[in-house]
Amino acid sequence: MLCLPISLFSTLMALRRTSLFCRRKPPTGGATKPGPTPQDMLPIEMWESIFNWVIPDEDLLTIASVCRTFAELCVRMYLQRKHCTYETLSQTQVFLSSHILRGLALCFPVRTMPVQQLHCEIETPKIQQQFRSIQDIIARSRDLRDITLSFGGDLFLLAPHAHKPVIRTLCCMLSQAAKRVRGPVFVVFPGQIFSCRSKDIAHWKLDHFQFNSPSRVRRLLSAPVRRKITDGHPREGYTTIRYHSGRIGTVTTLRELHSATLHLVTKGDSASLRSFSIFILNEHKLTRLSLGHQLEGHHLNALLAHINLPALISFHLCTDTVEPSVLHSFLSRLRGLEEMVYEGSSREGPHHSLIEPALGHPRLRTMSTLVHNKDSAGRLLPALITSPHLHTFEFSFPRGVHQSTGWLLHDLRCIAGARGAGDNVSLHIQLEMYRTQPVPEHELEALSAEAREVAAMLSCVRSVTVSVGFDTAHWILKWLALFPALQSVCFSMHLLYLSGLLSQGERRADSEVAKFLDEARTALPHASVTGMWW
Repeated sequence: MLCLPISLFSTLMALRRTSLFCRRKPPTGGATKPGPTPQDMLPIEMWESIFNWVIPDEDLLTIASVCRTFAELCVRMYLQRKHCTYETLSQTQVFLSSHILRGLALCFPVRTMPVQQLHCEIETPKIQQQFRSIQDIIARSRDLRDITLSFGGDLFLLAPHAHKPVIRTLCCMLSQAAKRVRGPVFVVFPGQIFSCRSKDIAHWKLDHFQFNSPSRVRRLLSAPVRRKITDGHPREGYTTIRYHSGRIGTVTTLRELHSATLHLVTKGDSASLRSFSIFILNEHKLTRLSLGHQLEGHHLNALLAHINLPALISFHLCTDTVEPSVLHSFLSRLRGLEEMVYEGSSREGPHHSLIEPALGHPRLRTMSTLVHNKDSAGRLLPALITSPHLHTFEFSFPRGVHQSTGWLLHDLRCIAGARGAGDNVSLHIQLEMYRTQPVPEHELEALSAEAREVAAMLSCVRSVTVSVGFDTAHWILKWLALFPALQSVCFSMHLLYLSGLLSQGERRADSEVAKFLDEARTALPHASVTGMWW
């Protein structure tokens, strides 16, 4: 049992001379003679033979409390069984399980680590012990830039007496890590994004569903209003936050916590900001993100240039301030993106493509456009039209029909040029969302020539859903009749202008809609026609 291979014996003796078994220097003020170590009592190969009888592995951590040097020996044997060696901790990218973190909490085998990317899987039993190991790694790793923590469950579901200190420790630990770089911290969690200072993270009260609530605002509000607006009770669903610039905002509350990722960007990596941090919560659940005016333009460019959200499925863009090359790079990294929503600015500005160069996204299926003016039309679809699976297009135009359909035809020409008769394209068109008056006849007639020309080109369109006012539906019907390959049509009509009592109006509406649908089925004999009204 005590006979070991010469190679293993040589390896153990070499490890004995590394920092793994180095005794600490005596305290300043006088040398003290160190006591005997386990290696002085028995050869290291005999200790290994003894430890082979220790089952399960966790018992090694129990007997490690005998003394410091004995702890070093026990922890080394324990880590060896978990396939964690000195070389593992010397890599630039390190993956650590909860078992390894528990062992490192008792004795850390190295004084410095070259790790740049740290990935930790944390289990709830003895979680504070695992946090201590992570704090040691952060303190020993000067080049650390990425920290990813995955929890075995939702930290909010821990026992009431346990989850508060655990969450507070987590926030303080990541706050210290974020202080390594100057600049704002961009916080991203499902559906939300905001910015704060690195020191604000240490004061988060996630156990009360709050981030960094502005204390000055809380003092100025009356008690009932303060409880209603800034307490962020889960029943209300929102909490007030303070941006890094001092501006006050509101975000939805964080209801669960399964993972946390911190990415530090130094001034050498960012062209638009000197340095900043990206803090992502519940990354695997971040399937939808709306990006609008929460951040300034140069902050958005810096954030999108470095953030990666692999689980994102739907992206809602509500700003025109992102640089085209940055947006191209960001969308290229979203390999699972299936839906893109663009809400154009209500202010007129220079007309240019939002994405340069053009991008054929491998998974994109649906694209929605909300156009407020002529400068926001045709800025996104031409750049994404080469996406192979993009076959559903939605258009919403809140202005008059004459202007709206003029911009609509611009994108429809693009679709007709990129899709052929063998494709199956679906259109969803919503016109006059906020119109309060009937459409003048001359607006409809002015579009007839161009609209008919484009309709004849759309041999790829099989399905159309139209949401319009009832007075516009008749004109749209004439236009849809020119589509060469239409198979199904659904009308959703707004009958705002029907007068009379409620019951009379409803009966009249039913009669008018039924009459219109009969006309539609006659005009579209090869298509399935359905309709509804409100």
